[in-house]
Amino acid sequence: MGLFGKKKSKEPDLQETVTQADVERLVAGLGRKDVRQAASSGLRPINSDPRVVTALIAALMNDDDDVRTAATTILATSRNPRVVEPLIAALQDGGEGVRLGAAIAVGTIVASTPGGDPRSLAALKSAFDAEEDPSMKNALKIVVASAEEAPSTHGDDPYAPWGGSVGENPVARDAWLRIATAISSREPGSTPT
Repeated sequence: MGLFGKKKSKEPDLQETVTQADVERLVAGLGRKDVRQAASSGLRPINSDPRVVTALIAALMNDDDDVRTAATTILATSRNPRVVEPLIAALQDGGEGVRLGAAIAVGTIVASTPGGDPRSLAALKSAFDAEEDPSMKNALKIVVASAEEAPSTHGDDPYAPWGGSVGENPVARDAWLRIATAISSREPGSTPT
């Protein structure tokens, strides 16, 4: 009950207003250069919705490197535990941008998980050891160092301070920004192509 005994109207959650057709259109938009940014922006706030997670995991198998890269970036801050294994698998993708996106996403998981998520950290270190391209090896070194630098210390429930909303994890978003900034600030000329 609100003030003066009136019922408070509950505004619908974004997840409740998005249809399966909307999700399909947004994910399909990742394949179009002219709307990729808008599609990514539309998917980020609902990146933990099971329908979105399923569609983005499927997008990790797309033939287009740009689609797979966008999917890794969107999944990086998802609260859905189903994203971990596909992102770890994407560390071995043939596309350099996809591997980098997956590394940043997996690094984000490490940095935003209480205790640091040892399995994801081990996968990142294995990807670093296996990488042959010197520029990518340098990028992976930065991601590993950034992920290890400040793992989350929010107790047993990494989402407790932010409630149960569907939107992206704020701790993960901060970790993603920190890791992405570390990657982008490395020496000119060493950026992966």
